[in-house]
Amino acid sequence: MHKWMRHLPIILIGLISTFIFQGCNLFMFDPPTEWHRVEFENLSSHEIKLTFKANEGKNTIIHWEDSFYIGSMVSYSVFNLVGDEAEKATIEKASNEFKDVIITLYIGSDSVKSWKGSSDYFEDTINSPFNYNSWEIRSVPKNPQNIVGAVTFTISDEDLQ
Repeated sequence: MHKWMRHLPIILIGLISTFIFQGCNLFMFDPPTEWHRVEFENLSSHEIKLTFKANEGKNTIIHWEDSFYIGSMVSYSVFNLVGDEAEKATIEKASNEFKDVIITLYIGSDSVKSWKGSSDYFEDTINSPFNYNSWEIRSVPKNPQNIVGAVTFTISDEDLQ
């Protein structure tokens, strides 16, 4: 009898116990990370420009474009973040990305509004990227990048006044 034949029962017991305790998970791969787009949506009747600048005295590194234009009735995706958390936590994470940043809204070359501050839950009547209540999550069609949703801040004509 070969040496390996003596160890066969031990090998089989090890394999069987692995299947019992691990179940089908033995052959499963880690699920792919699901992402959410963080976007600004312009529902106003004007093309707008948004700029992002670090607050005075802050060493904030802006890891997305520091300005961009958004046409009327168009959304602009700023960056993606991991979206495998609860909806509330995903919104908080999206809004908190802008901490230490001043966001300025322009129509043409005219500055219309600036937002800055710390994110928190403010009244629903306050539309600000720093108000968690101003963001919403919506699902998006399946895509190869595994983006499953969008965390959206919406700008309307009321914000331009």
